[in-house]
Amino acid sequence: MSHSQLLTAPVLGFLPDDLGHRVVLDVGCGFGEWGFIIRTRKHGSPFLIGVDVWRPYLERIQSLNIYDELIQVKIPRIPLKKKSIDVS
Repeated sequence: MSHSQLLTAPVLGFLPDDLGHRVVLDVGCGFGEWGFIIRTRKHGSPFLIGVDVWRPYLERIQSLNIYDELIQVKIPRIPLKKKSIDVS
């Protein structure tokens, strides 16, 4: 799934310009867009971990060498009462 380009600047603004050797976790990494953006627009050598539920996404981005580690995992159901969320 892709992201809105309108989110790129605000999200990157939350991250320091130099990530050094920090570990960055990308949950729901999909096609690796955020990992690519972090690799190309931030300084340092962060260790990027991509997590997704769908194996074909992980297989597709593995050859791109964006992430240092890729993990397939099913995220457990979030225990919320029915109709307790207005927007999801």
